[in-house]
Amino acid sequence: MYPAFAVAGAVITIGVAGLPDRLTWRFIPHGVTHSLVGAAIVGALVAGPTWWIGTNITVYAGGAIVTPVAAAQYGFTVGSLAGFGHVLGDFLTGTDVRLVWPIADYEVSVNVPRLLNPRNNEGINLIGTLALLTIVVGLASSSVTAAMIP
Repeated sequence: MYPAFAVAGAVITIGVAGLPDRLTWRFIPHGVTHSLVGAAIVGALVAGPTWWIGTNITVYAGGAIVTPVAAAQYGFTVGSLAGFGHVLGDFLTGTDVRLVWPIADYEVSVNVPRLLNPRNNEGINLIGTLALLTIVVGLASSSVTAAMIP
């Protein structure tokens, strides 16, 4: 495990978790950003800068150099999971989401009453963020390790 990647993943996740809402108000319809496609869009928006970092800055991990492709894979994984975490949170708190847009254009949500209380919602957000970070770091660090130059 690489602590620097864990910290980077945490910063990226916290920074882009609200991106689906910010994109909705300015550029893209709500149904697009709050779907699996929207999560992939967030991943792509994060993959670009991480690819640039991998191209222009030499990053070492465990004595090997991280390639631009590995950096982009890491960024896409972290960004997509952060976007999906946002969509999942909206789904659980009663906000209509179109999970499988454009395959089906129907909105779904689960209205969990305990999550509608702002205090409970913040606690669940913290737990969800920590769980997501654990998954992200595990998946992304293994993909980075697999794509490094030996």
